[in-house]
Parts: sequence; structure tokens; C-alpha cells
Amino acid sequence: MTEWIGSPVAGKGKRLEELNDEMFASRALGDGFAVKPPELFAKKEVVSPAEGEVTMVYETGHALGLLTSGGHELLIHIGIDTVALKGVPFETKVKVGDHVKQGDLLCLADWKMMRRHGCDTDVIVIALNSEIGNLASSGKLNALDPMFEIM
Repeated sequence: MTEWIGSPVAGKGKRLEELNDEMFASRALGDGFAVKPPELFAKKEVVSPAEGEVTMVYETGHALGLLTSGGHELLIHIGIDTVALKGVPFETKVKVGDHVKQGDLLCLADWKMMRRHGCDTDVIVIALNSEIGNLASSGKLNALDPMFEIM
């Protein structure tokens, strides 16, 4: 089943090879897309890029897993090197087993704190078990704008 995956935040779209992290840039976990919130971004909400079931919430809140209604596994990773912050900038609003619709709140993220600690704020969405197509441009995206299509 083909599904469109929406942006979990507003910001500048980025291809994985533009990221400052070799694991994501090399597509070691799979293909996807990222969005960098603007420097003065006040909204802290990270929303679900698709409808599905929450399958994983990392204990520090910086990463979540989602099984979409079409059977595709997604990883939503908030920031780069944010695991070192031990969960402080994240307030998770979902738990494993929750059903979410596209646009439902997953967590709140303190972008300023991440930047103060030298972490990139890119929000990365990876399709773990699917091929992707029709990538968004690297321009400005609003939350829920299509990032890519998975098949």
C-alpha cells in the first residue's frame, strides 16, 4: 500500500546526505528525509507523520517508532546526538501501543536547549522496511506537508 509521509515539524527540508551524522547520511537504517526547524522556532510540537501504532519510544524521548496503517515501519529521530541529553529536552505524549492519526502530537521538544548543548535539531523520518519515492524539495515545509511516498 502506498502512503504519503508528512513532515513532523515545520522547517527546511533536507536530504539525508545533508545531515551531520554518518549513520543517517549513509542510509544505514533506511531511506528518508529530514526537516530542520528554524532557529527562532517557538513551536515545540513534533507530530505524527502518518496514521498508525506507536511501536517504540526510546527512554530518552529522542526517538519513536511507528507502524503505519499501511504496514510500513518508520523511525522518527529528533535531533542529532540528542541521546546525550538524557531526555531533558523531550516531553513524550505517547506510549507503545497508542494509535495515532497523522498530525497527532507525539512529543514536545526544546529546540533552544538542544542548540545550547551543540546538538543539531534535524527531525529525521526513516522508512525502515520500505522503498521511498517522490521526495520533497529541500525548501520550506509546513508541518504535515508531504515529505516522501513509501511503497
